[in-house]
Amino acid sequence: LTIDVNTADLFFRSKVDGVEITEENDLLIDSTDPSTAPCPAAASLQVRVMLQGALLGSSDQFMRDDLRAKGLIPLTEPYAAFGNARFVIAGRGGGETTTTAVLDANAGTPDAIVDWVFVELRDAADSTQIVETRAALVQRDGDVVSPLDGVSPLTFAGAIGNSYFISIKHRNHLGAMTSSPVALSSVPAVVDFTDTGSDFYHRIPQFDGFEQAVVGGMYALHLGNTNLKGQVNYAGQSNDPDTNLQEILNAVGNPGQLQSYILSGYGATDVNLDGTTKYTGLNNDVDPIFNVSVPLQPNSSNSVAFNLIEQLPLPAGE
Repeated sequence: LTIDVNTADLFFRSKVDGVEITEENDLLIDSTDPSTAPCPAAASLQVRVMLQGALLGSSDQFMRDDLRAKGLIPLTEPYAAFGNARFVIAGRGGGETTTTAVLDANAGTPDAIVDWVFVELRDAADSTQIVETRAALVQRDGDVVSPLDGVSPLTFAGAIGNSYFISIKHRNHLGAMTSSPVALSSVPAVVDFTDTGSDFYHRIPQFDGFEQAVVGGMYALHLGNTNLKGQVNYAGQSNDPDTNLQEILNAVGNPGQLQSYILSGYGATDVNLDGTTKYTGLNNDVDPIFNVSVPLQPNSSNSVAFNLIEQLPLPAGE
C-alpha cells in the first residue's frame, strides 16, 4: 500500500494479482486503525521576511547568502536543539530537514537560500498559546519556503478554516508577529513582514513602528540577539557583544585569546550572517549591534545600555 498526498486529495494504490488498484480519498481507510486514518487537508501560508544582518553590505534589495555559499547551513533545523524558551516546538514541528541539492539550487538568483527561520501559529484568542511551529528556509528575496524543495509555501495540516496570529523568528534576530489573526485555507495566505505600509507586525505602543528595522525601504527583523534572550543590548548585564567576545576568547583555535581572532562557522554570534564571528576589525559583529540598539528612536537618550526587547508575547508559562 502506498500513499500519494497533496493538499486536496488522498489516493491509495495497491496491487492485487499484479493489477494496480487505485482508490480515492478514504475508500481503503479503516477508521478504527490510527495508522490508516486520513491526513487532514493542509492549509498554505506564504510568508515574506527580511533579516537585517543579511542585508548589511548587500548591493541590491536582496539578502546575502554567504552561509549557503560557504556550505554552513545545517541540513537539520537548528531550533529544537537550542532548548530555549524563545523556540518552543509545537504541533508537528521540530526536526525539519533539507538536502544539499535544495541548498545548492538557485545559486546566484533571488531564490537562493539564506538560512533557517522559525514560524509559529498562535491561538487567535490568546497569542501566548503556540499551536503549531515550523522550521523553514528563507530565500534572498525574503520568501519563506518549505525545506523539502526550497520553493514551496509552508503547509499546516488540519489548519484550514482556522485563524492564527503568525509570528516569525530567527536565531540571532528579534521576531515579529501579525497584529491580528490570519485566516488559513488551501489558498496561500500572504503575510508580508517587509511591507512598511502594513500593520502586519505586532505593535506595542512604546515601540510603535520600531518592532522591526527599516532597511532599503523594507522592514527587516532586528539583528544582534547573540545570546537568545529575546533582546538586543550593546552594554550592561548579559549584553550581546560580551557573548561574541567570550566565543572568540574561548575558541579552540585561539589559544592566545586574541580579541582579533576570527571564528568561522554557523553560530548565533555571527550577526551579519557572513559565516564568521569577529569582535574587532572590518565587518565585525559588534558594531552592527551598536548601530541597531543605540540610535533607535525609542532610545531617546542614546544610552548604550538600552534594551531593544523582542515585541512578542512570551509563550504561555514563560
